[in-house]
Amino acid sequence: MDKKNIGQKILHFPLTKIIIGLIVCGGVVGVGQALIQKHWTYHIDKDLKSLIGGILSQYLL
Repeated sequence: MDKKNIGQKILHFPLTKIIIGLIVCGGVVGVGQALIQKHWTYHIDKDLKSLIGGILSQYLL
């Protein structure tokens, strides 16, 4: 018989895997942008700084 506890059933459900993947990817992008913007020393526009942070943080994935 296949005996799985409720935690294993929830973790192996496809929708749960998709949600966890989205959270992980979003977290990596958010942390990458925050670190790049914090350590960026040049005085440039905030929007351009966000764009550069987004592009560079994509390479972390």
